[in-house]
Amino acid sequence: MNFARRFQRLSESCSGYIFTMSGSRQKWVVIERFRVCTEPDASPIRHLRRVWVQGVLPVFLLWKRRRQRNVVVAYDAYASGFAGVLLKVVLGARLIIEINGDDQNQQTAEHSSIKKVFMGMLFRLSVTLADAVKVVNSHQEAFVKLNFPRKRVYRYPDFMASEYFASLNSTQGDYLLSIGYPFDLKGMDVLIRGFQEVVHKHPTCKLKIMGFSEAAELTRYKALAQEDPRIESIKPGWIEDVAEHVRGCYAFVSASRREAASRVVFEAMACRKPIISSRTNSGNDYVRDGETGFLFDVGDSKDLAAKLDVLLESHERAKEMGEAGFRWLEREFCEEVYIDKFLSMIREVACEHS
Repeated sequence: MNFARRFQRLSESCSGYIFTMSGSRQKWVVIERFRVCTEPDASPIRHLRRVWVQGVLPVFLLWKRRRQRNVVVAYDAYASGFAGVLLKVVLGARLIIEINGDDQNQQTAEHSSIKKVFMGMLFRLSVTLADAVKVVNSHQEAFVKLNFPRKRVYRYPDFMASEYFASLNSTQGDYLLSIGYPFDLKGMDVLIRGFQEVVHKHPTCKLKIMGFSEAAELTRYKALAQEDPRIESIKPGWIEDVAEHVRGCYAFVSASRREAASRVVFEAMACRKPIISSRTNSGNDYVRDGETGFLFDVGDSKDLAAKLDVLLESHERAKEMGEAGFRWLEREFCEEVYIDKFLSMIREVACEHS
């Protein structure tokens, strides 16, 4: 829904093509004034498929329009960014690189040293040749301005279907909710420990954790939870499934160890839920401590427990924080605001030096 809704709204003012990798091959799916072409990401030859769908095919389609003021928006600074650079060179298009994850420092431990170096080179090439960079938090903005001081930078979070979530009939339920993958990065162990420290004072409170987890990993988390029936694991689902759990929770909790701009936090805000978040870049920018929720130190389950205790003590305060978050979202992060900022960015980049 987020994907389709975004381009439905953008179709009110512009048109274009979407070339991406997906779960299956889809050729020319129509979303209002946009046409979508995808290749399967799980294919053994996915790298060749990516070259075709994000490099070769766009050149064929847009070659005759190369003299127009085309703008290419690449979702990341790596494979998509490199494809964007090729389209910029071949078609003379303007290029915007989006940085949506907090991996700009290349600190991810799961990557080998060679891969880190290669990804770092792709990142620098893409950002250097981009006409503008779009980021989602203030830390990313500072990073780009420090390392690419002449680069035009735009900052605002990604699109989320705020009108859909705001339209739901939300209730103040008896459970805390956390959603994410992978569990380690999302700090689900910290969340479980924090919940266990406070639940004896609030015995009717439950905890729901939604997201994909391998069977062996899930067994470890169940052992950590000591098979407590108040801690429930929920399989991931579509946006409607997420919405059903969000609209009925007491509060949304994000215990992530690293987070750029969590979409589900905004979805919870649209449902008028207070947010308890770790002090990640996302939390620092998008949770007003003491006003729309609480912040706690990354990895600190005792600090989390203290914030949970305060929020669970007062249902009225939880409601007030949820309402304050909703008002802030409506002013700064709703669909209308995103569309205005995105279109303004496209127009400025397209008209620059024209």
